[in-house]
Amino acid sequence: RMHRAHIADLRRIPASPLTRSQRRAVRQAWPCFRISSMDLTWSRFYADRCGFSPYFVNDVQYEQLLACVNPPRLFSSLENKALVDRFCPQIPFASTILRRVAGQYFDGVMSPLSEQQARAVIMRGGCVLKPAAGTNGGQGVRRFDAPIASAGDALTLLRSYVGDLVVQPVVRQHPLLQSLNPTSLNTLRITSVLIGGRYSVAVCLKVGRAGMTVDNWRSGYIVG
Repeated sequence: RMHRAHIADLRRIPASPLTRSQRRAVRQAWPCFRISSMDLTWSRFYADRCGFSPYFVNDVQYEQLLACVNPPRLFSSLENKALVDRFCPQIPFASTILRRVAGQYFDGVMSPLSEQQARAVIMRGGCVLKPAAGTNGGQGVRRFDAPIASAGDALTLLRSYVGDLVVQPVVRQHPLLQSLNPTSLNTLRITSVLIGGRYSVAVCLKVGRAGMTVDNWRSGYIVG
């Protein structure tokens, strides 16, 4: 429903239609996709602004692409935010100050912590708590800039999360991005695909709505 709403807005912006050969080229370039008229609207808008490329990937097709090239049965273990930085240490992930895996708390370098020590970590504030998996749309993401005064409140907060948990420091964004909306971490999502020696890149600017902590699609971001 939200996708259709974005498409309706996009169709109001003047853009030259794709030719029949261009539509055919898009479908031939992505046989793994079920190319719809909505998807072609994104391609039409991109072609009008940046030049036509059948390899353009819109933000919605990204999930379909992942399902084709990264089968869930192979990458499910890498979706756990409390462990993925340990599996792939060469990738510069956001730093982690606390994690909970299978009921046990650990610090950023996987040294075991007691529940009381974990509580002390989040009481300092300046952190973001989130479930280690299943955070589609920013579900369960909570930000605390100020210290948590009550030890009881901090303990209740930790116990309110079921399953694995990850705690990361608040990222201070560039003033320009912050000026778009200071309550969310506004991001540029960049998707790159290498096919036949050619790169295709899609860039999406995501800005959260006023008062929102996250900029995810399902949480109502503003710009795409």
